Amino acid sequence: MGNRVTLEQFESMDVKDAYDIPADQIFVLQEDVAALQARAKSAVEKLHQVMLHNYGDTAEGERQGDFGTVRVHDDEYVVICDRPKAVTWDQRGLGQFVRELRAAGEDPAEYVQAKLTVPERRYCAWPQSIRDQVEAYRSVSGGRQTFRMEAAR
Repeated sequence: MGNRVTLEQFESMDVKDAYDIPADQIFVLQEDVAALQARAKSAVEKLHQVMLHNYGDTAEGERQGDFGTVRVHDDEYVVICDRPKAVTWDQRGLGQFVRELRAAGEDPAEYVQAKLTVPERRYCAWPQSIRDQVEAYRSVSGGRQTFRMEAAR
């Protein structure tokens, strides 16, 4: 590997100039970026712990209820402390609830929403005759293409 392109040089480089970087240096840059991401993740977690230690109790004391946003003043700074509400539902229990609603003559759609989905592996395992029946209801789109470079063996 000749002159190594550093991460700092890479960051300041125009993307069209970066197209000419040889594969061995792209591989090293990929490793550098992964290390940087790991460091950043660790730093984010440590910073969260520091802020939780410094402001968490004050925020809990000022919050009206279990969830929501409060502002804690610290010298010339305002720390915005947010505790969002995260709700999960027991799917089996809700399924039983829906059956009970139907049995009582109620319309479950008035109370719950259901999203029907088919796991792709199951769909692919279906007989063609069944797949043909639902093909009109299925759409396929691609996500963002990703790349990962490995050393050839």
